[in-house]
Amino acid sequence: MKKDLSRRDFLKGSAAGVVGLASVGLLGACAAKDPEPTATQGPIEAPAFPFVWHELDAAAVEDRVYKGFYTLGGCARTVFDGILGTLAEEYGYPYNQIPTQMYHSGHAGYNVGTLCGSMAGAYGIIGLFVPTEDQDAMVKELAAWYSAAAFPFYQPEEKMITTVANSVNCSESVTKWMEAADVAERSHPLRMSRCAGVSADVARKTVEMLNVYYGFAAAAGDEDNFECGENQYIGRANGYDGEMVVRVTMADGKISQVEVLKHQETPGVGTNAIDALPEQFKGLATAEEIDALDAVSGATVSSTGLKEAVKAALAQVK
Repeated sequence: MKKDLSRRDFLKGSAAGVVGLASVGLLGACAAKDPEPTATQGPIEAPAFPFVWHELDAAAVEDRVYKGFYTLGGCARTVFDGILGTLAEEYGYPYNQIPTQMYHSGHAGYNVGTLCGSMAGAYGIIGLFVPTEDQDAMVKELAAWYSAAAFPFYQPEEKMITTVANSVNCSESVTKWMEAADVAERSHPLRMSRCAGVSADVARKTVEMLNVYYGFAAAAGDEDNFECGENQYIGRANGYDGEMVVRVTMADGKISQVEVLKHQETPGVGTNAIDALPEQFKGLATAEEIDALDAVSGATVSSTGLKEAVKAALAQVK
């Protein structure tokens, strides 16, 4: 789904979007690399939307974001800077016209524990580089990934425990990890390293998604890569927002464990079923018993999809 944007389209703007000389002056230090416009040059046209995406090295951005967490004021700004700042350093205008300080307010879930700041920075990037008609799908994909991921992946210094938030909220993500890691203070160095790692993870995922979206990389085909051990079976079914994949472990003819390996359910809605139902499958042995389980309130479609996936796995048991 590569988007072909020419240099002419990139520079094309509308009369309504013209930025005057005074406005350029307000952008401050971020615009310092470009020469000041002269009277003969006239007004500077606003860049076309969406901004042109150039392929980025996800690993390099990941490392930059981890380090920037400590120097730029937290998760939101470092994710935004890690991606946009890299483009600004390499390509200049228009990427260097947006001050990354605007995302300083996003640290610590905007200070009230709401949306994880790293996601706020990533959503800002999506808003700049993705056409409006595709933004919802990409935002939803990133949210589903974040909710199901065992963070942090990126641990360049001290190794630590990982946890799954089942939410995009800062308070839930951080609190679950702190409880599991037995860390009491948010100022603890290990907690700081954890959130720096999560920021790096989110930035890398966002770069990978945009590289795929614009045709610089192929989408990862993970459909056939789920591993099974002895007495384990993979089941698939459609949830509310996409495919669900589960791994069911059997012991003595009954279900002993259900793991949700893949889903795209809405955080805080469909994920409620993913949180609640796996424990209820334990000890069941037939499709009829699975059908008899009550759906999670407010997540009926997701509950049904999860039950169907488990039944699909169970059907493979001989």
